[in-house]
Amino acid sequence: MPYIRQMKRKSGCDYVISRRGNAVSIRSYQRTFARILKKLNVKHLGFHALRHTFATRAIENGMDIKTLADIMGHKSPAITLSTYAHSLAPHKKSMMNKLGKILADGRPVMRKTK
Repeated sequence: MPYIRQMKRKSGCDYVISRRGNAVSIRSYQRTFARILKKLNVKHLGFHALRHTFATRAIENGMDIKTLADIMGHKSPAITLSTYAHSLAPHKKSMMNKLGKILADGRPVMRKTK
């Protein structure tokens, strides 16, 4: 974040990275991304893969779906869920294992009501 803040100050405009005060085109980012991957000998999966990586990591780290949908520009959280639901599978497994440990320890999961 300190590096990004420094870049923002240097840009002198509303964009973190700019070209003469204007936003840099997406194609410019895509070309730069492709060159970096080639230089690092990393398989090119497409620039859009970064978007999927961001969404997956956000879900894995507990970001709620509504917030993620807003950030991703989706009209509804349902679109986000249908696109990134695969990311929830490891979390579901973890939660089921946690519940299994509670049951194995003999702790009550539900309380009796009067």
